[in-house]
Amino acid sequence: MAVMNNGKLIVKLAATPVDELVPEAPKPGGSGGIDYWKGIVTLSENDSVRNGMERLESHNFLSAPLRTGVTGKDDSHYNYGGFVDMLDLLSFVMSALGEKRPATMDEVRDRVREAQDAFDNTTLKAFAGVKRRSTAYFPLPEGCSLYPVAELLAWSGTHRVPIVKHNSKISNVITQSMMLRYLLNEIPDALGDLANMPVSNVDGSKDFETVTAGASAYDVCQLMASKSLDNVAIVSEDGTLEQNFSVKDLRGLGLDGSHMWRLFLSVDKYKKEQALNEPKYGPRKLVVAKDNDTLRDLLKKFVEDKVHHVWVCTEDGKPSRCITPSHVLQALFKKESD
Repeated sequence: MAVMNNGKLIVKLAATPVDELVPEAPKPGGSGGIDYWKGIVTLSENDSVRNGMERLESHNFLSAPLRTGVTGKDDSHYNYGGFVDMLDLLSFVMSALGEKRPATMDEVRDRVREAQDAFDNTTLKAFAGVKRRSTAYFPLPEGCSLYPVAELLAWSGTHRVPIVKHNSKISNVITQSMMLRYLLNEIPDALGDLANMPVSNVDGSKDFETVTAGASAYDVCQLMASKSLDNVAIVSEDGTLEQNFSVKDLRGLGLDGSHMWRLFLSVDKYKKEQALNEPKYGPRKLVVAKDNDTLRDLLKKFVEDKVHHVWVCTEDGKPSRCITPSHVLQALFKKESD
């Protein structure tokens, strides 16, 4: 496979200060842990699991930096211990509810009631030592260019890069989605011939899990938690791709027990129930690309549909690979030796 020249893109990013990318303002719904001058939402190691999930949901975020070693008046002294994301919280919730799916609704209510203490009394400090590539903490200094940010987002495995001041406090967080939006909308000319690269040149994950629409949402969440998956493919009985189920679909679930019964529906009914009662969280559009689509087409799908997974299917509609922002950035910054 020929490697297209990305020199123009690299030069452009190397000449662009990181401050060009400013995060969108957080959604209203809570004041704790927000640096309003930059719209940075953070979580404290002293927050409960319940508070952490509620804060992410209230701002429509999937992750936030974790403040550790918190001391001083108003928790003003702290360091950062990586990021906490919805997959971390999902893993904890499913562990608290138990590996085996309850057999009756009475057992469901009992499990949820028993788990309330864990949700309230377990703090996010429990996640400070969790090491996953996607939540790794790789800070870059204010004043750097966008090129090292793009390289980290492409190759380190992390989904977000914190930009820090001289005192190590975060002033900005650049996500993969922000980078894709910037490439598509702000500097499309810098892509050059890369914009016409066929999607067939973009790698994707072929090691994905599939479940049928009738599978229990509870079992699917246990699968995702046990294998650290942020999404699975929902397929028909003959293997045709029908929907995508991801950690985004867990927003609005609520840890107070009011909506957790939805976990005991099939994944198909779960998504329909969520769409009916929590329209701001769903249903998520299934986004599919073809191998003969261009990279520009692919960028538009990620940016305009606001998704983190784009599926490529065989001619008979079966999923063949799942493309993420990491794969797109790796295609753009592929080295000639690769």
